[in-house]
Amino acid sequence: MMRGYTILAGLAFILVGWSACAQAQQVDRWSTPPKFMVSRSDVTVTSTATLVCPSNDNRVNCTCVNTGADAVRYGDSTISATKGARIAAGNPAEIRVRGNIYMVSEGADTTLACTEEVY
Repeated sequence: MMRGYTILAGLAFILVGWSACAQAQQVDRWSTPPKFMVSRSDVTVTSTATLVCPSNDNRVNCTCVNTGADAVRYGDSTISATKGARIAAGNPAEIRVRGNIYMVSEGADTTLACTEEVY
């Protein structure tokens, strides 16, 4: 009976050690520099939620410059002209999200120039 217990304890030790080694080799994507800069086509943002940067598991960030005359709001697909983070006219925003990024204009249609940094 003791021999079976010793084998199980040894196996558990090996599995825990292997798991720790596997985790040590993972790299935190947020702390290492990106490898590629991808320019996206300019996007016209309207009064309804407009997809600006589609979901990308390899994205570090999506940087958008509001080149229009009106402010925009960004967030998930439920954003509105009064809800979400704001980018004033002429200003940039670095958005560190891997999911979909939607934007809505607070006034007239507004153009944004966006780039993505990816691995």
